[in-house]
Amino acid sequence: MQNNSEHNGLIGSLFSGYGGLDLGIDMALGGGMRVAYTSDIEPGPCAIESYHAHGDDCPNLGDITGIDFGDLPDTDVVVGGSPCFPAGSLVLTDRGFTPIEQVRVGDLALTHLGNWKRVIDTGSHIGDTIMLKGQGTPGIECTPNHKFLAGHRYRGPWDNGKRAYPTMFMEDGWIPAADMTGRMWLNMGGSVPALPIPDFDFTGCRTRDIRLSAPFFYFVGRWLGDGWLNVFKRTGRRGSYMKRVFVCDSFDKEDDLRARLDETGLHFGARHERTGVRFCCSSTALHDWLESNFGKGAANKTIPAWAFGMKREWREALLRGYWDSDGDRTKNGMHATSVSKRLLLGVKMLAAGLGSPSGLSMHEPNRAQCVIEGRIVHERTNYMLATYDHPRKSIMTGLGYWGHVREIGAGREKVRVYNITVEDDHSYTIDGIAVKNCQSLSLAGLRAGMHEGTRSGLWSYQADILKASKAPLLTWENVSGALTATASSREDLAEADRRSEALEKTGLCSCETPDVETPDGFMPPDPAAEGSSPLATVLRDFLHADPGACVGITCKACGRHVFEVKGDTVLADDERLSGVHTAPTIRALGRVLGDLANLGYDAVWRGLEAADIGAPHHRLRIFVTAFPRDPNTARMPVNARLERLAQLPPMSPKGRPWAVWDGDRDVWTTGEPDLFGDVDVYMDAWPKSGVMAAGRAYTVPESWLKIPTPVASSVLATPKASDGVKGGPGQAYGNGDAPLPAQAAGIPADGFLYTPKQSDGVFAAPATSGRPLDRSTFLSTQVRLMDLPGRMDPEKVMEHDSRLPTPRANDANGAGVHRDGAPDLRTAAVMLPTPNALYDSVKAGTPGNAVRRRRRGTQLGLADAINLL
Repeated sequence: MQNNSEHNGLIGSLFSGYGGLDLGIDMALGGGMRVAYTSDIEPGPCAIESYHAHGDDCPNLGDITGIDFGDLPDTDVVVGGSPCFPAGSLVLTDRGFTPIEQVRVGDLALTHLGNWKRVIDTGSHIGDTIMLKGQGTPGIECTPNHKFLAGHRYRGPWDNGKRAYPTMFMEDGWIPAADMTGRMWLNMGGSVPALPIPDFDFTGCRTRDIRLSAPFFYFVGRWLGDGWLNVFKRTGRRGSYMKRVFVCDSFDKEDDLRARLDETGLHFGARHERTGVRFCCSSTALHDWLESNFGKGAANKTIPAWAFGMKREWREALLRGYWDSDGDRTKNGMHATSVSKRLLLGVKMLAAGLGSPSGLSMHEPNRAQCVIEGRIVHERTNYMLATYDHPRKSIMTGLGYWGHVREIGAGREKVRVYNITVEDDHSYTIDGIAVKNCQSLSLAGLRAGMHEGTRSGLWSYQADILKASKAPLLTWENVSGALTATASSREDLAEADRRSEALEKTGLCSCETPDVETPDGFMPPDPAAEGSSPLATVLRDFLHADPGACVGITCKACGRHVFEVKGDTVLADDERLSGVHTAPTIRALGRVLGDLANLGYDAVWRGLEAADIGAPHHRLRIFVTAFPRDPNTARMPVNARLERLAQLPPMSPKGRPWAVWDGDRDVWTTGEPDLFGDVDVYMDAWPKSGVMAAGRAYTVPESWLKIPTPVASSVLATPKASDGVKGGPGQAYGNGDAPLPAQAAGIPADGFLYTPKQSDGVFAAPATSGRPLDRSTFLSTQVRLMDLPGRMDPEKVMEHDSRLPTPRANDANGAGVHRDGAPDLRTAAVMLPTPNALYDSVKAGTPGNAVRRRRRGTQLGLADAINLL
């Protein structure tokens, strides 16, 4: 689709990824349309500059939340597929404190529940930020809507025995950053599962006398504070180096440090310098182990993730060693200063796991250099950590400690911020503080729904653009969760408030997840697991609904009863109070259709699977097409097909509507009164297809559900960063590898397009992601894996070679066969599924796994298809 001056209509494209929706609309409306503007912040489309294929006069307006709708050009179609922390924010992964922009899919991240869970997605966008300052961090910069696990202190009822009001604590759940004023956040560091401790590499070493023990980790703590590493070239010996480990102290502490080092079993030699004594251990294995795990150089020292899960004796020794070298005793704890933020964050977590909260602050030097004993020293930003033996305001728990958020200040405008998605627990840590994923309708986001502040909440901006532009056509696409996910509605919010008030009046807990003392042997459910039952329901079943055992269980957060006991019957969760005010009143698709009805639009929606157009996997998506019921209220379209659509009479479906929009109540209703004359609210999940006319929903006619069978004759090439610079029809590289725009221009209207992937645009060439080959999810790299030695036996290799050929340079020139009669890659791979990071890199597994997933009807990834060949 080229952005020519003459066109067959204008398209406004909102968060439409690589432009597949744009291309589909253009094909459906006769071709020749022009994209007037785009709005996307995802790195894939931006990195490969895919929109430049539309022409230089097609701007990407960036973040939709900052667009002035009055300045947008009038368009015939509005297209959308509605869907954090700046670089340098430190996430604790199994690789240690890692800048968020460097976190990779497959890393393990520490979650708010104290688990190590796998990262299954990463992303970024442009947004405005705010700065939060509080206990445990010198400051966290993030977007205002990113959520933190929050709580607050309050004064409890009068304790007559102690003659005082006790301090109580209540967890508030996940709260947006902008609303954290006066609250507390969770600093992790308590219960951290153990990770494997890396072994020493004794290759070429004559001695292997390094033993992990409390004295050894005390030495490591001393080295973190006052130690360094050195590599010394042996005189007269070619290519021979001596690796040494140093640790030093003052003269008055020499004997104590010597005794401590002797307990490790390592050999240290001592040497007196002008200002103190230094001990040296010449050991290549020790040198390399310290460097790879704890860093080298003052600014790069850190504490590895596995150290937080060591047995308590070793953690205590490590922390004590650091305090003895670099710490100062204060009136109520310890104090240390370092130029390494990662090191002090690790010390903070060690201290938290041993029962001591701490505060971390930052100091910017007012000079670039200074002179110390005649040497010029470059001054750096330094950090100060203070731990407290007897905290007055912090709240200690088994996972760490709750510290106060002191202030929220201004951040920056329009900066790139990053986010990661973590499986199951859907949370991670920034500076050791628990934060939540930013996901919405998809399963990866636990179907958080189309609520304000979520990525799928961007629909409201698309609705505003539609209202301002009066476009004669709108297309909206989303995942299948739109049929069932909840959305914000005035009625829903009122119902939730009524439910809480009713529970509190009867003395029952209204917390989303009650905080209870669980009995021995009870295994709490995973709240993030698909189909998981609520904690109270599982606990009630564990106690066999014994009223005597259930009646006394109260929530530690609110102090009210968790169960409703009626004689011999025990009710939990939504069963209590006969389930009043519990059902959702609107779903995500209902929110979209309701807003369209308010704007005077009719709509048709349906669910389409990838299998419906020939792909061997499900990947269900919901598509909504809307148009004004009264064409006179919309702008006159330029496109001839849209003009004919506007001339048709309004839709008048036959039969009775099964749902009617009530704009005053902001809900869908059944349209028919009950026995008492009231109209029921439609609360069920929405069907995969239907028609909405004049605010009434009808069953879609069967004749509309037929799908023409496409001809799968071509595969779209993997996007590259240079596509926007060198793209265009008729252009190709010298090796025959045509760029993406040239490929797209040559594909027939009925061709099968291979859906591009975000990371294909970020990393142009195969196997350049920094991951091992067997963890890469790029198409070309996955193809390479089939011939890797050890991946499969020789017979399997031959079998795969006969089914999917080795890629060749001229594969991109078109489907067909080579001169030797072998099919080229595009011909052979045409029906392979789209690469999927979750299934291909995380869940690929064995051929047996693939067989089981196919029997269950689960989505199959590229690796599954290869295993099933």
